[in-house]
Amino acid sequence: MKNQYEEAEVKLNQARSQFEIIGDHLGAAQCLQSLGDILRMENQYEEAEVKINQARSQFEFIGRHLGAAQCLQSLGNILWMKGRYEEAECLDVLGNAFQAQGQYQQAQVAHEQAKSILTRIGALLDTAYCCTSLGTALRHQGQYTAALNELKYAREIFASLNNTEWIEKCDEEIDLIPLPLENKD
Repeated sequence: MKNQYEEAEVKLNQARSQFEIIGDHLGAAQCLQSLGDILRMENQYEEAEVKINQARSQFEFIGRHLGAAQCLQSLGNILWMKGRYEEAECLDVLGNAFQAQGQYQQAQVAHEQAKSILTRIGALLDTAYCCTSLGTALRHQGQYTAALNELKYAREIFASLNNTEWIEKCDEEIDLIPLPLENKD
């Protein structure tokens, strides 16, 4: 199996070079993403992160938001597979990783970026997950009104999808916000 991965890496690098020569940024980005996925499957996580981050940058440069969001998901999967983080359930797992380390400002930035991409591509459920995580990060930073807004928005989406489990999680998070009761409605 290792020989097949090595052979695939050679072919993908050759294809990437050809795409770059002809100016096909999408093809080059897809090759980088595939190379990162192969490295991930080979448990070469650091190298995989580099390739996937390069692919994500190229996808963002050419306006391919779905590709960029998929790269974020792959990065989250890498972090989860490395065993450094417990939560790896959605595209904003990168933010969850920062949050698990108590780095709430970095988590906020990652969640906002993931939310922006997911909103643009119309991934409603994943947007709601991001808003929930973003609300938690904001709450931990004492940004209670902003946290409440994110959690209410996520709750609305979950309600429209009849997702009672996540409605309850939003309600639990909202209950942790130290605002007067009348401001939580």
